Amino acid sequence: MPVGYWSTIPGLESMKTSLEKQGIPAAFSFYAGEHLCNHILYSSLQIAAKGNASHKSGFIHIPVLPEQVIQQHPASACLPLAESRRAPGIVVNHVIEAAGNG
Repeated sequence: MPVGYWSTIPGLESMKTSLEKQGIPAAFSFYAGEHLCNHILYSSLQIAAKGNASHKSGFIHIPVLPEQVIQQHPASACLPLAESRRAPGIVVNHVIEAAGNG
């Protein structure tokens, strides 16, 4: 069993640029941490690998709101609500466009 899997969503290499062109800061994270989303991504890709299945899988992390940094998460990155609402749509549209070109 591998210690990790890479996201398989199309257009991943240019996704950061796509978000930044829309004024939304973005970064790739290679830290699996202890979050449920990491477990779901790993399990999804592991099940696919074991069953010789193919599917696209990945996740994005939406940072906390600025007021949450002040109140609860002083060391966290943050993103205002308007950008937090726009980012997933930009990502989905980017993936769909990349899948159509691939």
